[in-house]
Amino acid sequence: LNLKKYKNEIEKLYLKSFPEDERFPFWILEECSKKNDPDLYAIIDNNRFVGMCYIINCDKAYYIMYLAVEPDLRNKNYGSKILRDLKEKYKLLGNINKKINYNN
Repeated sequence: LNLKKYKNEIEKLYLKSFPEDERFPFWILEECSKKNDPDLYAIIDNNRFVGMCYIINCDKAYYIMYLAVEPDLRNKNYGSKILRDLKEKYKLLGNINKKINYNN
């Protein structure tokens, strides 16, 4: 991700897609994405910005913290395609299908 190229689009979509009380300040996402654990992505289709996602890694288990698609592109299967692609990508890196045992 060339964060500088898509930073404004990611930030605008992030701010309009999630209520203030459910999001971190955007600068925290930017700073954390400079480290190895979290990933901040711009989702691009045919050179068009369509969405963003922020994923964290916790002991090789990956969690989607934020996923948003541009409002005018919703209901066009982008969300499903993005999730399918992310599942495939992160399956190679770790255990995205990790089961949690709540009985311990």
